Amino acid sequence: VNQEVLEVTGRQRTMAFSVESEKEWADEMYLEMLEEAEVLPYEDPRNLVLQSIFLRLVERNEVARSAPWDWELVTIESDEVNAFATLGGKLVVMTGLLAAMEEMLEAGKIGSVSDAVAAVLGHEIGHAIARHSAENLSW
Repeated sequence: VNQEVLEVTGRQRTMAFSVESEKEWADEMYLEMLEEAEVLPYEDPRNLVLQSIFLRLVERNEVARSAPWDWELVTIESDEVNAFATLGGKLVVMTGLLAAMEEMLEAGKIGSVSDAVAAVLGHEIGHAIARHSAENLSW
């Protein structure tokens, strides 16, 4: 356990995991999660849209590009309206979130599903950069 300062915000925190150990845990936990989930094929049009937005966000963000992660996004077939960042720069989006965004677009509550997706993914990328999952496991 060590004290560290989050460079992006200057906030001090206690971390039980190094970046290297987080990467190891990330791979194991991610694979376990994916075994239990209905992962969309990469070529599914919903996934392709998400991947395109995700890659543009990471490529155009200097902090994300310099993060120690092998960024990855997976889309899971689920009615759950959710997206989240797991350990080590791995993000998950549930198809229920996309369906909810389509409904919001039809109701005139948002102007673009792509913009809404970018906002959510940017938020989750921020969690990954800040290592919030590892921080939560440190308590």
